[in-house]
Amino acid sequence: MTQAQPARPLPQLPNIPPRRFNVLDYGARGDGRADNTQAFRAAIEACHQAGGGHVDVPIGCYRTGPIHLLTRVDLHVQEGAYVLFSRAYEDYPLIMSYYEGYPSAR
Repeated sequence: MTQAQPARPLPQLPNIPPRRFNVLDYGARGDGRADNTQAFRAAIEACHQAGGGHVDVPIGCYRTGPIHLLTRVDLHVQEGAYVLFSRAYEDYPLIMSYYEGYPSAR
């Protein structure tokens, strides 16, 4: 006879406060041409500094470099909004990590 395994606790959902930060208020333009990297960073940082919340991306087409989310920040891309990431290699610096247990630059 085998013993029953103890139930594993369910992971806790993140506690995201109801505050909202619109990327347009930080200089983003959803025209498909403007570089919105700094506007996304500013909105995410302001949200994080306020203790967390939702960063809203309204309808439009937003070009940006990498997006780094911070603690208790939810990126909410509304229906009809598109986020296009840069294709410039220099926007994505290599970092050291591991692949199959071996050090690797990625």
